[in-house]
Amino acid sequence: MQGTDRLIEALCIGLIVGFWAFAWYAYSTVPEIIPTHFNASGKPDAEGSRSTIWILPAITTLSYILLVLFNRVPHIFNYPVKITEDNAAFQYGNATRMIRVLNLILIAMFFIIGVIMYRVAMGKMEGTGTMVILVAVVLPIVPVFYYFNKARKGA
Repeated sequence: MQGTDRLIEALCIGLIVGFWAFAWYAYSTVPEIIPTHFNASGKPDAEGSRSTIWILPAITTLSYILLVLFNRVPHIFNYPVKITEDNAAFQYGNATRMIRVLNLILIAMFFIIGVIMYRVAMGKMEGTGTMVILVAVVLPIVPVFYYFNKARKGA
């Protein structure tokens, strides 16, 4: 694992720890009922008890663990090029970096959504806004295109 990969992993872990600390703080300050879902226009359309504040950090932690485990077996990934002895190290490194970057993006997005849920519950915001939803859909796609293009060029 290279220095950049270590940095990405450290950022992932730091964000997860920060998310759990934030959830602990938020749980002690939010009202009994909080928004739990937002519609396509970013307005809250479902609510639940404040204990649902723990769901997002739990999902985030689980997805991080699963992607870390998945990243340990790059030989089972699908690649846009044929894997050979000559290109295997590059392709596996490129693919595992892509998974790390995606993991970081997902963790950051879930953390931001958790903060938005908190701010809406506290009456500091009315909803997510449509831009957040658009970013949440588009942002994870960017590294996939970038690393797939890099894989095709590096073959």
